Amino acid sequence: MPNSKKRVKKQTQHVAPITKNIVKTRWGRVVIVVLALSFVLSGLVGLIYTLVMALQT
Repeated sequence: MPNSKKRVKKQTQHVAPITKNIVKTRWGRVVIVVLALSFVLSGLVGLIYTLVMALQT
């Protein structure tokens, strides 16, 4: 019976990620804050508009 040999791990190159995490950059955080504020403000404006239109009739 032949002697078994240990498997040798193949050398692989380190693959750098193609995309970056947007949260870890300064401008990414700014974009997220602006989008969140615009979402909240649009909901608030819609609510105020609806209340004004309901009170006029």
